Amino acid sequence: MIRLLCLFTLAMPMFADPPQPVIVNAVTDLYRPLPADQEKLGGVLGERIRAAREGYLENPAERSLFGSAGSQAGRFLEAAANAYDYSHDPNLKTAMDQVAKQVISPQSPADLSADGDKLLGLVAYYRVTGNQGALASARKVGDSLVDQWGKRVSTRNEASANVLAPMIYLYRYTGESRYLDFCKSVAGVLHEPAVLDQHLEEKLFRLMGLIELYRTTGDNAYYKPVVTTWAQLRSTSFPPLSPLTEEVTPCSLTLWIQLTLNLLRLTGQPQYGEELERLIYNQLFAAQDPKTGKSFASVPMNGVKTIASAADGCGANEAEGVNEIPHAVWGRYGRGLAIILYSSGRATFKLRRRGTIQLYAEAAYPSTGEILLHVEPDHDIQFPLRLRVPEWTKSFVADVDGTHLIGQRGEFLTIIREWKRGDTLKIAMDMTVRAIRNPGPEADEIAIQRGPQILALAKALNPGIPELAAAGPISDEPAHLALAPRDTKYPANWSGDQSYAIRGQYQGKPMELILVPFADAVNYRVFLKTAAAASRASDH
Repeated sequence: MIRLLCLFTLAMPMFADPPQPVIVNAVTDLYRPLPADQEKLGGVLGERIRAAREGYLENPAERSLFGSAGSQAGRFLEAAANAYDYSHDPNLKTAMDQVAKQVISPQSPADLSADGDKLLGLVAYYRVTGNQGALASARKVGDSLVDQWGKRVSTRNEASANVLAPMIYLYRYTGESRYLDFCKSVAGVLHEPAVLDQHLEEKLFRLMGLIELYRTTGDNAYYKPVVTTWAQLRSTSFPPLSPLTEEVTPCSLTLWIQLTLNLLRLTGQPQYGEELERLIYNQLFAAQDPKTGKSFASVPMNGVKTIASAADGCGANEAEGVNEIPHAVWGRYGRGLAIILYSSGRATFKLRRRGTIQLYAEAAYPSTGEILLHVEPDHDIQFPLRLRVPEWTKSFVADVDGTHLIGQRGEFLTIIREWKRGDTLKIAMDMTVRAIRNPGPEADEIAIQRGPQILALAKALNPGIPELAAAGPISDEPAHLALAPRDTKYPANWSGDQSYAIRGQYQGKPMELILVPFADAVNYRVFLKTAAAASRASDH
């Protein structure tokens, strides 16, 4: 079939086979995410993905301020491409086409910051549609960057880390060695001591570029600093109770999720799955309005969330982070399968000559830790199934066909057996509750975690507590942190259906407190006063 190619022509077959990279990676991922169009997620994960797609990505008002050279348009296309991979929603395809038409335009003078995002979006759009105009435009951006890098010494001092990974993606789809040479040159400059002390977002862009260079070339020199710096940032910028701030924005949070997902893919280590679960259920979901899909500009640990304006670049980044979720749930692991995040849903694994395996999960996770996993191969087949056992649980057991297995925290529980149609695996994990002391100056405050979720004292559900800072549990000892699920009558605009009662105190007097996931609350307090602090306050 003859196709007429025009720079501005965006018409493509709706479900045409996507183009394949022409460069094969030198390093093979140990964990390979299931292709997004071969899975469907329910529960909390599915609802959040739907909100990002329908409320933000398909909303014309959110795209009204995009320009052809703006970073938002590129980030939007990256998020929309991942969402389209998952949903094949024709409304989303229309939205992508409209934004792509703005971006595929005569190139302005090179702007490393804007062109990195533009290039990212163009390659993503090409990846899911095969649109040749997008690839041609991406080449022009890439050629311009290569030319400017070679001719202008001052360019080497500009912010350039965010062009690194997109240029690697362009190299994979074109095979043009000058793009790879450019990336190696940029990476060399970014290793210089004067460049290493960067803003958090620039650091993450640099690490994303280095990990893609490692995957492409196999050069371990690119990989080592990524692992070392990841561990450092995990402690300093992304600790468990970190709020979204001027530094840790939805932009940097999404980059952190993508970097962590890349490390999970390369290493298969469960610690990266643990980090993804924590980020997704807390900081990522806390930054999204689940009813509208819009992004919150401010997400403190105590206070009130505020919706970001359409002009704020956070919306596209938040949607980008949410649409990474399907890559982190289940996938191939060696010659077997692995489940990283738990959710209701279904997955189809096509193993070529080994046949097809369907997984169906029944779950109300994270409300409960009970999961039924139905395994449906098209013929009897032996393979290992790995289940990630969360660090936060004190008990994880799996039962299948009369076999009782116990998982170890922070590891994979690996089940090797011949699976046959109709096999059902029952998973039971304890949704353990624990207190986490405030790492800041207010050491007499604690946060309460249940399962993967940080909980908050929501003002709307505790009308008898006008001053949230004066409330807390009666004790932070594990024996006194029992939570009782509540059938709560929520306000009309409330999102979520989880709430828990705990024995507490307010201004030194006994009072039942209603806690909800931090991600669901809008006006709230995460850090609660310890019983000892409340006692001291009541004595004065």
